[in-house]
Formats: sequence, C-alpha cells, structure tokens
Amino acid sequence: MVGGFGALLFLVLGAVGLAAHEGVLVALGGMGALTLGLSWAWQRLCLEDLSYKREIATVRAFQGEEVDIAVEVRNAKPLPLPRVKVEDDFPEGVALVDGVLKASPRAGVFLLAHSTALAWYESVQWKYRIRCLRRGYFRFGPARVESGDLFGFFTSTSQEPTVHHLLVYPRVVPLSELGLPALRPFGDFRRRSWLFQDNTRPMGIRDYQPGDAMKLVDWKATARSQALKVREFESTVSHCLVVVLNLDTLGLAWRAYSSLVLERGVTVAASVAHDALTRGQMVGLFTNGTSLLYERPMSVLPARDRRQYLSIFETLAMVGPYLSGTVEEVLERHRARLPFGATLVLVTGVFTQALAQLFRELQRVGYGVHVLYVGEGPPEAEVPSLMAFQDLSPFFRAHEATDEWE
Repeated sequence: MVGGFGALLFLVLGAVGLAAHEGVLVALGGMGALTLGLSWAWQRLCLEDLSYKREIATVRAFQGEEVDIAVEVRNAKPLPLPRVKVEDDFPEGVALVDGVLKASPRAGVFLLAHSTALAWYESVQWKYRIRCLRRGYFRFGPARVESGDLFGFFTSTSQEPTVHHLLVYPRVVPLSELGLPALRPFGDFRRRSWLFQDNTRPMGIRDYQPGDAMKLVDWKATARSQALKVREFESTVSHCLVVVLNLDTLGLAWRAYSSLVLERGVTVAASVAHDALTRGQMVGLFTNGTSLLYERPMSVLPARDRRQYLSIFETLAMVGPYLSGTVEEVLERHRARLPFGATLVLVTGVFTQALAQLFRELQRVGYGVHVLYVGEGPPEAEVPSLMAFQDLSPFFRAHEATDEWE
C-alpha cells in the first residue's frame, strides 16, 4: 500500500517537474522512483535463504519438569536484512521460565515473538527453558516470518510449517507420600498364586486357608500347634497388578466432569503403575476414558516388557474426560484377560453401589481388590468391610490449597 502510494507520488512529482521545467522536481521524482524500485527488489529477495529453526531437547517429559528449547533465525545470503520478525505458535499448558509470551486471538495458543536485524550470512539464536504445567500432547509451531526493505516501504511474510510435539506424562508421587506402605503397598502379592509356587524356595509356615492344596500341609507343624499349618513357597512368576482408572468423576456420566478429580485420579494411577513397574511386576491399565486426540478406548493389557512403561504412561498422558462407557463395562469386557489372582487397584472419584458390588464379586472369586478414592465428597456407597479402601483426597486438598504443584 505504502509502496503503491509512494510510486504514484514520485511519478506525479516527476511529471510536474517535467511540465514546469523544474530540474529539482525531476531529480526528486527520479530518486524516489529509484528508491522504490530498490526497495521493491529488496523485499522480493528478503525471504530467500532466510530460515527459522526450532529445537526442543526432548519429546517426552513429566508434569512439573523443565525442558530446554532453542530457536534460531539465519540469513544465508549476501543481502542484509534490517528487520526480521518471527511469531511462533506456543501451546497453552507449558510456560516460559525466562521469557514472555504474547497473547494470540486463537484459543489455547500464545506467541513466542522475536524481532532482530541480520547482516549477510548472520544467524541469531535464543535459548529458553519451558516448564510443563500439565500433562498432555502439545504442539509448537508453525511460525510466521516477516521481513522487508531498508526503508519499510514493502513487507513480505512466509510461514515456516515445521512443528514439534511434546508429550507430557502425568506427575508421579511416591506412594509413601500418599500414605501407602513403602513396601508391598497392596499386600503380600506372592501368597496368592499357589499354582505357580517354586518348591525349592520355601518362605515359611502359615495357617491353612480354604482352597490351599492338601499336599502343602506341614503335618509336623500341625501336630505341634494343634492347628492346620501349610508350607508357603515363593512364586515363580511376578504378580500382576491392574490399575483401573474410573474417569467418571462426578457420577454424571457424559453430562459433566470435574477436571480437578480427573487429574487427581490420573496422578494416582501413574504413581501406582510407576511403583509396580519399578518392582518388575506385570502391570496393566484399564480406563473408561478416550484419547484427547482420537475417539478410541484407552487401556493397556497386562504385560511385562520394556515397552509397557511407555504404553501405560503415554495412555495416561493422553486420556481425556470423555467416556467410552462405564468402568464396570470395561472390566466385564476385559475380564477374560485378567490373570487369575491379579490385584486390581481401582482409582476413582466416585464409589457407587454398582462399583462396590462388582469389586466385591471380583474379590470373592480370588482377585485382590484395593480402592483408592480421590473424590471431593464422601463416597456414595458403603465400603464393604473386607475391602481395602483408602481416601487420598486429604493429601490432594493439602497440596492444592498451597498451589505447591503450580
């Protein structure tokens, strides 16, 4: 716009000078036209061999961690650039530790803006640290690059389409901080699976329980104590722990949800899974949530291999509040795949009569059952007397009140 108006102005000035035989006006018109021509050619070339590069130190991080990020703009030509402006899309949910972001008219997006001048074959780099404020999948970019001529008559813009993604895992809290025992937080795993006991690795003597094989009875110990005693051996396999995360946070199914309770549940599920995986146990994860990006169920079948940690934590990073069904339906669907004698850890913000009934039935047929409650109010249903139940909401309220994790 400025260039077109200037060209018209200098053209009129030169024409008036010629008509009036005024050499000064003709010279001014000619110099102006030459300047505009030079400026126009400059802006046509300013984006040639001008590049913008973004580097993020890692593609995975945990909530609360800090990650290094570097951006660079490079002018790889003999033409200097008096002004270069870059605006890079920056996601909501991560924060600059040592910088300031600009507001953007688009929801959930900020701008990382830079302005500089570049000589020929010069590059400028900026380094930052970003803090992961919440779990999720975050996109950086694309970026818009703007430059122009020396006099500011013309401006050219382009888009750098390269994007980077950062997957943020949920926060992991030591189970001891949650008030769970540091050793075997969900009971003695090894005593359940007598089907897989190793007779060369005795553990000791214990009281007989219904279902124990008669071949395990220690008759000498029974005679001494006048009570039936059985020999106990270590298991030849690691016990299976299945985390069951209920994403129905208010008991209102698809009508509403509590983001506070949802994040509490994800944190507890991640902490329990991390602890079990660290101990080398077979671990699975069942949820009734769907992905933040794709409408598909988010569950991981029990396994013990090197990729299980990534599978479980990627699922927990991506799980959203929208439900694929009730947690009871999910368990019924996967029930045949549950290893016999597995321990089920239900993480939930609601505890209904239907849940109590289902887990009481699972407990009756030989599964270990533990309930970790993270709701804002008291549980709706009465907790069965023989079911392990722990209310973790006081722990979260204490941390949330002090903004300790912000």
